[in-house]
Amino acid sequence: MAALDKVNNILDGQPKSNYIPYVLNLRACILSRIGKTEESLDLVERCLQTNPTFRELTVNKGWFLFCLARYDEAEQLLETIPDNDTNRSALSYKFSNLARLHARRGATESALELVHKAIELNDENGHGTMYVTLGYVLAAANETERALEAVNKAISLDEFDSEAFWLRHKIYQALGHAGDSERDRVEALKNGFVPHI
Repeated sequence: MAALDKVNNILDGQPKSNYIPYVLNLRACILSRIGKTEESLDLVERCLQTNPTFRELTVNKGWFLFCLARYDEAEQLLETIPDNDTNRSALSYKFSNLARLHARRGATESALELVHKAIELNDENGHGTMYVTLGYVLAAANETERALEAVNKAISLDEFDSEAFWLRHKIYQALGHAGDSERDRVEALKNGFVPHI
């Protein structure tokens, strides 16, 4: 995968003592996207030992725990980030990840509240991830048409988001749109993406 190769090249050029936490965090995210979530979790845990206040690492560790179906651990970890944290990006991902946990447990009303907080915090960045989460929550609430709108918004913000294409594939599948579903399934999987949803 090209993105992983680029990150590895950056890391290979650095002495081990100078590994940059945010580059390692990025590597962990890429590894998770291609199905190596255990490896991602291990990498983030090692980074947190030397960078315990790096919120993005904490949020991503919570996401990796979610992907590994370790829901209680993920929730406990994410709740350690205060709701008034000044890192708006990390806070938005905290709320987004918690929204998915709540939706997974059938608590779609609280999940919707959480994802709207995430969108409000992250809106200036224009990241599609929060709209993927909104689509996920709405799909869990059986609001398929609204879920499709949210995922289309996510794709309009990031046309390379494999998870958005995967979710839209699942929504089209539920709606009985076989051709659209297959097109998005192929798009989602073409870069080695391994679905977590």
